[in-house]
Amino acid sequence: MLNRPLVSIITVTYNAADSIEATIKSVINQGEPKHEFIIIDGGSSDGTIKIIEKYREHIDHWISEPDSGIYDAMNKAIKIAKGTYLYFINAGDVLLGIPGEILGEYVGSDVKLLAFPVIDSNQKLRVPRLNASIKIKNTLPHQGCFYKNDPGVNYDSRYKVFADFDLNQRLYREKHAIKVFEQPVVASHDLNGISHNKEHGKEIFKVVGANFGGVYKGLSFVYFKMHGLVSRLQKLKS
Repeated sequence: MLNRPLVSIITVTYNAADSIEATIKSVINQGEPKHEFIIIDGGSSDGTIKIIEKYREHIDHWISEPDSGIYDAMNKAIKIAKGTYLYFINAGDVLLGIPGEILGEYVGSDVKLLAFPVIDSNQKLRVPRLNASIKIKNTLPHQGCFYKNDPGVNYDSRYKVFADFDLNQRLYREKHAIKVFEQPVVASHDLNGISHNKEHGKEIFKVVGANFGGVYKGLSFVYFKMHGLVSRLQKLKS
């Protein structure tokens, strides 16, 4: 494709007036004309649209209409994205930098996913790892993932919270080439998002069971129970 953007930066929103502006500014501040910026809004009614319109000259494509959830909106963006890579950063997250030079090295390769570190709002560095642990937990932070804009990269909208984990597991299971990097840190991730709500934790086990079967579903359950116990004990000690 002539003058194809290197990266399609995608943000999905719904009633995010208190957090969307910082995310938009972080994308704009990259000052990189080789990328496109797409916003898919789910029909916000809280002032989000007013903020988007404030920056419309910096946004390549945006729509606001009802959808059936986060991943339905992301799939809408994928359908119109022109970039070689797809990168998703949600309202509340902050883009620190696009690793353009590294991404450029893999444009002609069969690598389907390049994953980079992110730092969360608790200042904890989350470095991607590629090993068998991905069968029970997500070792590739979504805000650090750059996906090739190829068939097969899409979200299963039956999942409401962890379809990004499902996508990473599917790519791993299907033996697609994945590269992980220990630097640079590409984004700051807000821990107040829906995926950190304990009410939705059971969906993780549905994802694991669908991709790797009952044994790994059980192992995932045990892992998260133990992880939760350790976290509670640490809080008691502090």
